Amino acid sequence: MTLPRRQSPLWRALLALAPLAACAPRAGASRPEARPAERPLAGRYWGRWSDTPPDTRVTVWIDGDTRRFRGAWDLPPWHGEFDGARDGDALDVRWQQEGVVAVHVHHSRAMRWRLGPDGSLRGEDGDAGVIELTPARDGDPRLREGLWMSRWTGLPPGLGVETVVHRGGDGRWHAAYRYQGREGSFVGELRGERLAIRWREVSSQDAVSEGRGLLARSRTGYEGTYGVGDSVTGAGRWSIESFEIAQNR
Repeated sequence: MTLPRRQSPLWRALLALAPLAACAPRAGASRPEARPAERPLAGRYWGRWSDTPPDTRVTVWIDGDTRRFRGAWDLPPWHGEFDGARDGDALDVRWQQEGVVAVHVHHSRAMRWRLGPDGSLRGEDGDAGVIELTPARDGDPRLREGLWMSRWTGLPPGLGVETVVHRGGDGRWHAAYRYQGREGSFVGELRGERLAIRWREVSSQDAVSEGRGLLARSRTGYEGTYGVGDSVTGAGRWSIESFEIAQNR
């Protein structure tokens, strides 16, 4: 039979600290992300409802905490505001909108919304139809295949047009969109941090417009100037940001 060796005071101290070390958080270990119901409702969202034109979404700003919130949006000729309270993933909302031109019209209604696992908000109303708000969080702005939101000079403020982007077999980037009876597209080539595009738009009367643009990397995607014909300036500014950043984060 072998007798146990006598442990030194230093060894006994290390054994006493071992359980505490096992329970301590490791350096660099990530904390679990808060569930949507625990996150404040705040920031920029992409929204759509019955008044939103097809294939578009409206910028909606929300400010609040985990219990109460307020939001606002503009889609001429309408200005809208809403506020509410939530309990978990259920939200009681008061929705108001008014006309800002010609005859003053005001609508107010109560709604019940739900908070989805991806942070999106969704509700239904007999007049407004289905309301969907998807958070437009910042993320990786590099060009990729999928759904993007385009904005250009002349669009109503805050309105984005859904744009499908894919990469062709020639290595160039192809995009397509529809807005107010017009079908548009562009072909782009990456030049370092810039995207050189050649765009084309066909109206419902078969009128064709063409031009070029040069977009630089931005915080959310690409933005820059575009022109008609061979000019890359003169017509206005164009920006494009990935919508799937918000959906997949």
